[in-house]
Amino acid sequence: MSRPLFELIDKRSQIGVFRKTLPERIFNDSTGNAATWTFPNQSVFSADCISCYVPRCISWPQADISIPKFSDMSVRAYNHICPTEAISWDSNHEIPQIDATKCISCGVCASGCPVGAIFIDEDRDAIATVAASPNSSFETLPVSDSNTTLQAQQISELPRMQLDSPLADDRHVVEFYNSSKLRALGEASQNLLVQSVLRALHVKTVLTRHGDVYSRNDGAYACGESMLGPLEIEFGSDSLGALRTVLDDIAVFHRRYDVPVAELDGLIVFKSLPRNRQGYWQVIKDVQDVLNLRIHTVTLGALLLTLWNKGHISPETLRALTPSVDDPSIRLQIESAIGRPVNLRMQELGILEPGK
Repeated sequence: MSRPLFELIDKRSQIGVFRKTLPERIFNDSTGNAATWTFPNQSVFSADCISCYVPRCISWPQADISIPKFSDMSVRAYNHICPTEAISWDSNHEIPQIDATKCISCGVCASGCPVGAIFIDEDRDAIATVAASPNSSFETLPVSDSNTTLQAQQISELPRMQLDSPLADDRHVVEFYNSSKLRALGEASQNLLVQSVLRALHVKTVLTRHGDVYSRNDGAYACGESMLGPLEIEFGSDSLGALRTVLDDIAVFHRRYDVPVAELDGLIVFKSLPRNRQGYWQVIKDVQDVLNLRIHTVTLGALLLTLWNKGHISPETLRALTPSVDDPSIRLQIESAIGRPVNLRMQELGILEPGK
């Protein structure tokens, strides 16, 4: 997070805390709206921003993103949750604000809000929106050590938001892929987008700094306590180039960070799965069968579908993402992660199956 933004947040004078009781249920019953809070006395309120002292909709806590095994890696210092920096701090109202001209409707900020006050507003061209109409279920208190401690304790005790409807409809991923804003992103912003989505899915991710002569890869990741390795991001058609880079970096990571090859899993995130005629799937199978190396393949769209359904990528989910020439689909793995069928046509945009 940039220093000027941090200073604006640090100068706040007030935060919100719930009054006598916490919501016993936070749920989203319709796509495109803020969540609903239900209290023990059965009173119901629409979710509103409580001005978190540590706003997880804006920046990542360091503990959530650092990878101790790769602590010596030369990484890009970028802790802003939003890959396009569309969300910032309104110092007048002391709440987050979203710049509609920058927002690409990825939903990462919405997934980080502990009270469900940020949502993707379909009526505003799918722009993320902050609900901020204070209600009687919480009160505004001055910033102090005791009040910030109280707020942090309340947030830690809040129930996980339940979804009767996803943060965004499955078909929104098609609109997202076809949007001019996504097409306008340069390579660096594309990589930041993937980093933000993976982090929101509880996969620690870092991007390497440009100019690292020892490594050509895009970054590194760690999933749970048992999976880590090099990360490659490819929004174009050079699928074999991405695979070669991951293979190179498994060797580099082994030598440079003293991680046994058997403990390294490569991860490649594509915008669309490689087409069958590109040869990627056969080479992936050969790498697995001959070299006994594990390379996992997923798409940005599959990750977004998981995020919008409040899923997360566990080591078990990631291990299952090993499509190859025998079965290049990742539909079943993503449907397992979100707990229901996905409303996308077969081969649509190469999100879950390779396109024709």
